[in-house]
Amino acid sequence: MTVKTLQFRDVSTGSAVVLRPRELVIAGFTGADQESVREHIQELADHGIMPPPHIPIFYRAPVSLLTQDEAIVVSSKESSGEAEPVLICAEDDWYLALGSDHTARDVEKESIPESKVSCPKPVGKSVIPLREAAGDWKNSRIRSYADGALYQDAPLADILPAQEILDSYRKSSGSSTSGLVMFLGTVPLKSKSFEFATHFTAELVKDGAVVLSCSYDIASRSDRTHNQERTETV
Repeated sequence: MTVKTLQFRDVSTGSAVVLRPRELVIAGFTGADQESVREHIQELADHGIMPPPHIPIFYRAPVSLLTQDEAIVVSSKESSGEAEPVLICAEDDWYLALGSDHTARDVEKESIPESKVSCPKPVGKSVIPLREAAGDWKNSRIRSYADGALYQDAPLADILPAQEILDSYRKSSGSSTSGLVMFLGTVPLKSKSFEFATHFTAELVKDGAVVLSCSYDIASRSDRTHNQERTETV
């Protein structure tokens, strides 16, 4: 699953945006409200998942996991998506996309870092300039649906601003930003339990209208194979 380029459309101008990803980072526990962060950590604990050593936390993963396909195949029968804003640096410009940190929950119980490379990472095909997204951060909502049922629904401002998360990552890693793709974190589930759906949809909503979306089908392999990829925590 090698990614050479990702193709997006800037919804503000209609122009094409081409990204050659060089680095994939998954940010975790980036909630602006610490009570909500603890709620999400408790969700993990309720499912037997150990909390991270510190927050926020950043996981590097292979860029080959990125996909814009309409369907993904996973090894686990216990996998689920999470709607996440996605920060990208393409052609020296910053944009916000929408994606899903699709994760094998059975693997997550054993190791969060291993779970981050257990599944493909779907990303939508539209973006908005970061400066525009930052201005609308407090006026937007992030939602997801699992097999058509509402799964997540919360203000985007429940997640720390993209620039603040990026600054924190830069301080911890000293990494370059050219070709960066960073999943910025998610919001709590409505149902308080994971849904192992066959279809997942994520939406970024402003003033009742869907601005960005990411939608895909999920199929699981019957013959689960061990994923040889490894992730690095920073």
